[in-house]
Amino acid sequence: IIVELDLFSNFYDTIQWQLSPLYHKNNINGIKSIEDHKEVLSLRHPDILEVQEKMVKKIISELRDFDNLYYEICNEPYFGDTISLREWEEHMTGVVVDAEKEFKYKHLISNNVANHKKLVPSPRKHVSVYNFHYAKPPVTVAMNYHLQAVIGDNETGFSGTEDATYRIEAWNFILAGGGLFNHLDYSFTAGNEDGSFIIEEGQPGGGGKALRNQFKILAGLINTLNFIEMKPIPPGRVKVIMGSDVSIQGLEKENSVAALYISGKDTTLAQSVFDIDLSPGSYVLEWIDTKILGKKSGEAVDHKGGWMTIKTPDFSEDIALRIQIR
Repeated sequence: IIVELDLFSNFYDTIQWQLSPLYHKNNINGIKSIEDHKEVLSLRHPDILEVQEKMVKKIISELRDFDNLYYEICNEPYFGDTISLREWEEHMTGVVVDAEKEFKYKHLISNNVANHKKLVPSPRKHVSVYNFHYAKPPVTVAMNYHLQAVIGDNETGFSGTEDATYRIEAWNFILAGGGLFNHLDYSFTAGNEDGSFIIEEGQPGGGGKALRNQFKILAGLINTLNFIEMKPIPPGRVKVIMGSDVSIQGLEKENSVAALYISGKDTTLAQSVFDIDLSPGSYVLEWIDTKILGKKSGEAVDHKGGWMTIKTPDFSEDIALRIQIR
């Protein structure tokens, strides 16, 4: 289990700030009285900054030997004073790096960039993971692929309760070149720690065992690929021939091995036809049902090179394809 440990979170309003141990009425340390919650995560108040730094160093020290986590500096900092918070975020990133400088192994550091999408023009110092909430695949990935770092969709929800919504988001994000997908599963509640809470309309998001099994299909495909050496298939390399509302995301290696995700708006059984530009070779095409774990079908194709026409099986909503050289 990989853990994202957020060292801080933005204070969204005064009421949350007044619940913090740093709020002057909640401690006996004589910390300066600050009423504006937007002032807390900044470099303006040395006494609060000192306590924040000590806390970070303590956490880093205690968790030095855990290899299954990365540190996110702050959850949703963009809801605060953006300029001063970015300065503070950079400072805290440096605190983490300094705290680990004598460690044999260092942890990855994440920045939570924005909701939906935002361009990060150039890599941020010491940052390895750029996380977005409610990301818009594939746009979010494409905008930031130049960073050559992990682009994450690390919070989902507020788009209804249907499994298809979050399954399609996950597949589109990862097959567009994203490196991390973290779903907020609302079936985990107090009293339902096994994720068995029945989600009904009106809840802020989806989840449940069926959806988790669908995510497992995606993880299973990715783990069969040498994805570190794969890149997003560029525009123009795949052409949809039949199915006007169909979109295709995909990863490829050296114009040959590929993984494709085909999704559409049709919830009834339908078919799509598309062309893909491939090197000469003998290929195995394996179709993967994105909803039923373990349900696959395949065929072998000898290809002379150039455009290969592929006809999907009948599917509703989405289907995946792995193309491998025999």
